Amino acid sequence: MNMRGVPGNRSTWLLSLAGLAVVGMVTPPPIWSSSLLPVTLPEMVSKADRIVVARAVDEWTGRDEHGIPATITTFEVSRSLKGGPHRSLRVKQFGVTRVQPDGLAAWIEGMPRYEKGREYLLLL
Repeated sequence: MNMRGVPGNRSTWLLSLAGLAVVGMVTPPPIWSSSLLPVTLPEMVSKADRIVVARAVDEWTGRDEHGIPATITTFEVSRSLKGGPHRSLRVKQFGVTRVQPDGLAAWIEGMPRYEKGREYLLLL
């Protein structure tokens, strides 16, 4: 022990301190999750460009033309409430809904899934 109560000599102590500093610099910072602020129905209605009642008629999932995981759902519109008349809509979302032949499994937790034949109220 030295006079200050620290084991070893001064150079050992400085090397230990430098080692701790390096570990502190290379240790990744904690990853924080994020959450969305709640949105009221009136806010959703005012911000939506289109609001429709539509039936899911088809789903495609895989890599889009840019190689990005995507799911495209086609809807037949039965009633247009905002945004003009449309017969059908295609909604593209990031992520796939099932594992792809190449092993891609990039679904997003909480991503809406649309069941073929069911009717939905869509605020887009």
